[in-house]
Amino acid sequence: MICKERGSRLRCQRLHRSVGQALLAGNVPICDQTFEIFQRADFVGVLIDQVAASPLKSLADTLTSWLEPVARMWRFSRNNGITEGFHTKMEMISRRAFGFRNFHNYRLRVLALCGWNGVINRV
Repeated sequence: MICKERGSRLRCQRLHRSVGQALLAGNVPICDQTFEIFQRADFVGVLIDQVAASPLKSLADTLTSWLEPVARMWRFSRNNGITEGFHTKMEMISRRAFGFRNFHNYRLRVLALCGWNGVINRV
């Protein structure tokens, strides 16, 4: 089982917490079933072929084009969400301010709103 392997156990625990006990099929966790299905490349290929022959051709094209990114998502658990969050916050600061008179004031505002340990590293 995939959940028994090191590294994917944490992913299974996260999935169980977020999805809850309602999605458990018998005694087998849903993440084990999902990993086992996606590990079988032939199954995914057959599924895409079946969908491509049906009226859901656009879904088959989408699944085919996104197959590698979805596989990477299951392989790696880290992302750049924190960086994107800080970037969004900095954009909101800029929109509200309509431009600062100097970069130092903008930098201080970003440090104050995005978290700051009290030390300014002057370079």
